[in-house]
Amino acid sequence: MSHRQVSLALVAVAVMAVSLSLVSSAGAYSAGEKKSEVKQNTRIKNALKGLSTEKGINATQAKSLVDIKTLADSTDARLKVIEGAAPQIIDGLAALKTAAEQLKAGLETAGAGLNSLKTLAGATEYGIGQVIVLEPAPNPQELSFVETPDVPDAVQQAQTSQQFVAQQAGALAVAFGVRSGESDGTGAALPAAHCKVTVTNEAGATETTTGGLSGTGFLPVNDKSTLTSTIPANAGFPFGLKTTAPDDDKTSTFVSSVTVALGDTYTVGLSCVDTSASSSDPSA
Repeated sequence: MSHRQVSLALVAVAVMAVSLSLVSSAGAYSAGEKKSEVKQNTRIKNALKGLSTEKGINATQAKSLVDIKTLADSTDARLKVIEGAAPQIIDGLAALKTAAEQLKAGLETAGAGLNSLKTLAGATEYGIGQVIVLEPAPNPQELSFVETPDVPDAVQQAQTSQQFVAQQAGALAVAFGVRSGESDGTGAALPAAHCKVTVTNEAGATETTTGGLSGTGFLPVNDKSTLTSTIPANAGFPFGLKTTAPDDDKTSTFVSSVTVALGDTYTVGLSCVDTSASSSDPSA
C-alpha cells in the first residue's frame, strides 16, 4: 500500500470516528440509531485490524488509528454521561429560576415595606396654639404656646393642657392650627385635622369652641402648616407661631369672653383629631 493510500485510510477511519461521536451527541438514541452505532464500531474495528496487517502500515501509523478509535470511544462515553445528567441539569435550572423569582418578589416586598416606613417617618402632625390677650388690641403672650403630641393614626386624637400667667389684662384668645407632614390639609374638602380649644381663668370661668364635628367643638383646620422652618425669622417656632412665608403657620383664631387680670394664672387646653386616617396609607 502506498503512503497516499495509508493517508486516505487514516482519513476514512477518522471520518467514521467523528461520525460516531456526532451520532452520540444528537440526544437520546432510537433503536435504529443504536444498531447503526454497533455496525459503525464493527467497521472501525475491522478496518483497524485489516490495516494493521497490511504492508506499509508501520507501528506509529497503527497507533494513530488506535488513538483515533480511543478518542471516539472516550467522546462517546462522555456524551452519554451528559445525556444521562440532562434531566437533572434541567430540573436544577428550573429550580434556580424559581428561587430567583422568589428572591425578586421578596426584594420587591421588602422595598415596598421600606418605602412605607419612610413615608410613615415623615407622616407627623400635631396641633399648635398661640395664646393672645385682647385689651382690646391683640397681644400675643410670649412663650405662651401649646403643642399637642403627634396625632396617632391608631387613636387619631392628641391633646395638651398648660397653665400660663397673664402678661396683660383682657379677654383670652387662641390662634390654633396644625403642623403636618401628611398628605391631607389641602383645603375644606380634606382638612388636616379638627381641633378644639378650651380656656379657663383663675376664677374658674371656662369657654370652649362650639360647632364643628357633630357639635362637639372640634373645628376643621383646612390648611396645614409646615412642620419646621429654616428661615431665620422663624427661628423661635418651637415657642411661638412661624410668621414668615412660605413657612408661616396657617391658623384660625378662637376669641373667648373669659378675661384675665395682669398676673393671673389661666389654663389653655388644645385637642386635635384626624378623621382621614388610613390603614393602608400612613401619610393620610
